[in-house]
Amino acid sequence: MWEAHWAATCWERITCEQNELEEETDAEETHHSVSSLRHYNIVPLIGGLALCGIIACWASGGFETQMPRIHSGFGSMISRALDLTAAEKMIHKYQGLIKELDVDVLQCTEGIEKLEELENPYVINVMLTAVGPRAKACSLAGYDVHKNIPTLKTKVCVIHCGEDDCPASLSFMQQHKEQMKHVCGSIIYLQGGAKCFLQSGLLQTDSQKCSSIVEPHALGEFKSLAEELEIKSLPCNGVMLEEISRLEKPFIINMMISALGERADACS
Repeated sequence: MWEAHWAATCWERITCEQNELEEETDAEETHHSVSSLRHYNIVPLIGGLALCGIIACWASGGFETQMPRIHSGFGSMISRALDLTAAEKMIHKYQGLIKELDVDVLQCTEGIEKLEELENPYVINVMLTAVGPRAKACSLAGYDVHKNIPTLKTKVCVIHCGEDDCPASLSFMQQHKEQMKHVCGSIIYLQGGAKCFLQSGLLQTDSQKCSSIVEPHALGEFKSLAEELEIKSLPCNGVMLEEISRLEKPFIINMMISALGERADACS
């Protein structure tokens, strides 16, 4: 049960930190969209070191590691925490930040309705930071969309990522919270993100390309790539340990560092 739970909620677990420590620290964090890694499942192919799979492996005893405590934001009862969706858990995790910045968190339909009411909002597509230039395809057409926070006082800042469980927007606000307090009169977080825009039929820069980023992809789609590069996938058990132990000075890439920032080096 724990193995499955860890694999399903690896994003919430990998921090290995208490919320209090995160709130007290204003260290620079660069989070790539986890869902982007989930959709582009190259990570699980390379050596079998899956972003979520290896954590599940650790949890099941494949590696020696200390099980992190559950974030206090999830509530005092474990049973209640397990009932929350990944998107709800993310909001609980960042509830201190949301309160501090007085962020208006809006879901898909209400977010779109609010957006249509606003006059010249300053829209930040955090996917441009988390995913890169190709995420411009997910930017809303008809709006002046930005990558960075405004340099001048702005009435309202609207921020979004790719999906409702993408933590990049909240991580971005955590990183720039002091500046945003001064330049954003109010902050609206469209939690549904680009996937919501896509499903609601809102015009984007390139909806087809955006769909390729935010919609799920099957691992089988990368079969040809795995064959071309002769990628070997290892199961999460003793076989992985044996194979790794046989390698002489392997070059190991921890993709969690790219996705979550330097603190993910703790999982190396």
